[in-house]
Amino acid sequence: WLSDKNIINENDENNSHYILNTNSFKYHRSTCESVSEMAEHNKKVYKGDKENLDEAGYSACKVCKP
Repeated sequence: WLSDKNIINENDENNSHYILNTNSFKYHRSTCESVSEMAEHNKKVYKGDKENLDEAGYSACKVCKP
């Protein structure tokens, strides 16, 4: 499962992060158009490897293809 240490503040200056949709289990680039359509309570900002997201059951967005 994903560790809380990988969930970061959205204003973090490090650009290597993904936006998670905890409802659909998709991850997105922060610039993805789908992020603006997401309910705020379903958004989490994740800093870490995509492989960890895949192992946790998340899949890459087909729009932004992170």
